[in-house]
Amino acid sequence: MEPKKAQYILSAYHGFQMLVAAGILITYGLDVGTRQPYVDGRWYYALMVGTVSFLSAALLAVPPLRRGVTGEGTAALCAVIAILGWVLFGIFAAKPGVWLDMINAILHTLNSVGYQARFMNCCCFARRSQFTGRADMNMEPYA
Repeated sequence: MEPKKAQYILSAYHGFQMLVAAGILITYGLDVGTRQPYVDGRWYYALMVGTVSFLSAALLAVPPLRRGVTGEGTAALCAVIAILGWVLFGIFAAKPGVWLDMINAILHTLNSVGYQARFMNCCCFARRSQFTGRADMNMEPYA
């Protein structure tokens, strides 16, 4: 796949992540606003997960900012957000907005696996030489 096309697809993917995180923020934010004196920590936890998810997706949606981020750090961040999202899905299992939590957790799980695969240089991410494509460019040079 062409690098420009892959960048556009990845930016669209992170843009969709931002929309889902914004939906989480709106859903639980309206719920906090209507129950203001009777709100417990679960709603603030949901707002925290939505905020962290939105900020990480916004950071990764911009290609110049994405270039400066390492694969292992991004994979770890997305794994932590995925775990937070699955816990949020378990907390609000009977609420109508739980589908947004599940979609958010699935997207961050796929994100974590994808960035980890990219960091490990497996599958189609292995770098090859420019002209013949036979040399493996990921090997360490001789000491």
